[in-house]
Amino acid sequence: MDENMISKIDRKRIFIFIAIAYGLYIGAYLVIYLGGDQFSSYRDLASPQANALRTGLMFAPLIAHIATRLITHEGWSNSSPRVDFHRGRWRYYLAAWFLPIVAIIVGGTIYYLLFPGKYDPTMAEARALGLAGSDMESWKFFITQLGIAILSPIPPFSMVLLVAFGEEFGWRAYLLPKLLPLGARKAVLLVSVIWGAW
Repeated sequence: MDENMISKIDRKRIFIFIAIAYGLYIGAYLVIYLGGDQFSSYRDLASPQANALRTGLMFAPLIAHIATRLITHEGWSNSSPRVDFHRGRWRYYLAAWFLPIVAIIVGGTIYYLLFPGKYDPTMAEARALGLAGSDMESWKFFITQLGIAILSPIPPFSMVLLVAFGEEFGWRAYLLPKLLPLGARKAVLLVSVIWGAW
């Protein structure tokens, strides 16, 4: 990576942001796993407490975003999310909406073609985890989940969008612009690695 590119990025704010986002996540799990029997329900990954914790921790990047701006006195002038449909950018919004759905379907198809023994049309594991809707037939469950995925960005159906906002407002609205001096592709790839590791 070019040293001149590295010098252009705001390393201090990037490191503070990442330290807070990772610190909240790691700290919560250290408390749970070192905290004795009082946290035993959180250690069961299928428990409501564990699900609530995972959902809550999705807001760690949002907290990191806000905290970093406060700590470094950065201000808020460049923090508001914007939608820009000019110059044909609507295509990118459509791609962001539908391509992840297509990728999941294609990825799942390839996986089960490679490992057919893993396919369980009875959804026994989903039922054991208490996954909502797992009591219906597998094809109905698939259609329902597909419908939810397609409708989720639309405000009346956007509960998923609300929960995901914590991550988007952190990784994509704060960290990504900070890394853009490295070049768009490098910045996107680096955010993906940092986010994925988190």
